[in-house]
Amino acid sequence: MANREQCDNGHREDAGEVKESEDEMNIRLRNEKGSALLLVMLLIVMVTLLSVMSANRATVDIDLSYNQSNSDKAFYAAEAGVMQAYAKLNDSISWRAGFPEQQIGSAVFSVKIVDSVTQPALGDTVVVVSTGGAMEASASVQVSLIPRINRPFEFAVFARDRMRMEDFSCTDSYNSDSGSYAETQLDSLGAVGTNGELRLENNVVIGGDVVIASGGSYSIDPGVTLLGNLITDQPPVVLDPIPQSEFDWAKENNSSPAGLSGSGFSFSGDSLKIEVGGSLTLAGGVYYFDEIKLENLGAITVAPGEQVTIYMGNDILMEDNSSINLGGQPKNFVVFSQAGSNGLRLEDNAEFWGAFYGPDAEFKLEDHAQVYGSVVAGRSIAETLGAGGQCFHYDRDLMNYAKGRIVGMDMVAWREQ
Repeated sequence: MANREQCDNGHREDAGEVKESEDEMNIRLRNEKGSALLLVMLLIVMVTLLSVMSANRATVDIDLSYNQSNSDKAFYAAEAGVMQAYAKLNDSISWRAGFPEQQIGSAVFSVKIVDSVTQPALGDTVVVVSTGGAMEASASVQVSLIPRINRPFEFAVFARDRMRMEDFSCTDSYNSDSGSYAETQLDSLGAVGTNGELRLENNVVIGGDVVIASGGSYSIDPGVTLLGNLITDQPPVVLDPIPQSEFDWAKENNSSPAGLSGSGFSFSGDSLKIEVGGSLTLAGGVYYFDEIKLENLGAITVAPGEQVTIYMGNDILMEDNSSINLGGQPKNFVVFSQAGSNGLRLEDNAEFWGAFYGPDAEFKLEDHAQVYGSVVAGRSIAETLGAGGQCFHYDRDLMNYAKGRIVGMDMVAWREQ
């Protein structure tokens, strides 16, 4: 009996222990479920925060992109205004009206022109201020322009109506501002051009381009060597006439005879003659001559460091072995000619170091005569009567020589305001 009671008590104790274990397990399970729920809630909160942050970031990025897009539109609109004003000023130098608000796509621009009328310190500089806008964005661009003056000496030789080169005639180039002919000579940039007819015959060598205006014609022998390009579709070159007022002024302010010195020369009635072996030095200044003749071995030089501009009523004749400005810089001896026939003629071995401009004149280069500089004429002939080898050596420094009318505007400074 006692054993049975002990056994029953043992069972009750075991059952109690089991029940207690089940309760503890249930408590642990409930605790674990609570923790998991808390973790899930925390994860949900974190994901929500990340989503909100991502959405905010996306909104900011969209706003920034939108603002940048409008800023770009405003800037490009301002640039468009500058370029339209630049084109307008090149078409009409005196234009100062500017542009009121102009629509360009989804942006607008306006342009203001400022010059020496309102700001005397600007001199001949013209300032273009263009403001662009797109929505709330704006941008401003400012450029400075200066006049571009006509540059008459861009070719080794240019003939308005017709040109003929034959018998080992040639062109090349050098730069008198950088050194001697030997030091700076190039077989390029010695261009020839015409608005009319061009003929190249018998072993001619052109160290540069051949430029023929649209509507012109040309004949080039197979033996001709062209080291540049053949260009046949250019607009005609405009050769500005020399105003009569310039010749009248030169006569009234003539530096001769006071500016003439040397020996073996004579000056009478605006005619200048350098006798055989004679030598004449010209002081700097402006001269008017009706005629100039240099006999064999005659020489005209320019005083050191001086510049001479000569207005010619008629012809310049340079006989055998004569020279003008020998070895000097061509920009220091510039001739403007009114001649309608023989504007300038160089015979055997004569040398002309200068620039000649005569839109109606004829230029003739014979038998190993040499030009260092540039020639612009109505008609040009380089031919041989025996020796050949007559050449034009273009001085690249003459690219910088400007004279006459304003032909446009050049942009020299740009900045975003």
